[in-house]
Amino acid sequence: MARRPSTPEQRMLGAIVAVLVGFGLGAWGLWELWEAWSCRSWPAAEGQVTSSRMVSYRSKGRTKYRGEVTYQYPAAGAAYYGSRWSTFDGHAPRSAVDEHPTGSAVTVYFDPAQPSYAVLSRDAGSGPWWILLAGVVVAFFGIHGYSGAAAEAGLGGAVNTGKLYRTRRKEFQPDSFLK
Repeated sequence: MARRPSTPEQRMLGAIVAVLVGFGLGAWGLWELWEAWSCRSWPAAEGQVTSSRMVSYRSKGRTKYRGEVTYQYPAAGAAYYGSRWSTFDGHAPRSAVDEHPTGSAVTVYFDPAQPSYAVLSRDAGSGPWWILLAGVVVAFFGIHGYSGAAAEAGLGGAVNTGKLYRTRRKEFQPDSFLK
């Protein structure tokens, strides 16, 4: 069965959705970067690991593993429990499970405005940067797609710089410039 070609209006709508998704991803990436940056000023507390283990789970029919490190720490005159590894990724890498066995001392960084929110690592890794990059790329292609579809629909859009350059090049007379 032959597929009907899409109209410029349909492509414009798809491009608008792509721009919105791109901006959403970009905002999420920026938020994660901001949160990772802000936790660098959080105070540190000496805590103790209460549990350190690898946990199995099923995803897409396969068994996968993730680290789980839980800890307790004092903050603002009370005892708190936490299990987040970093601001971006709540699960600990396997190396963290090996480095922080149950009962060991650990440095915990907590939000002074909300002491129950704490992390063991101030580094968010490259994840937020990849999310931000994906948002920029998706938004760029959405803007480009919208511009092309709008031009095809006769609503303005991008200027075809190749044709514009060729037209101007024909009109330009180097001799008139020297006179």
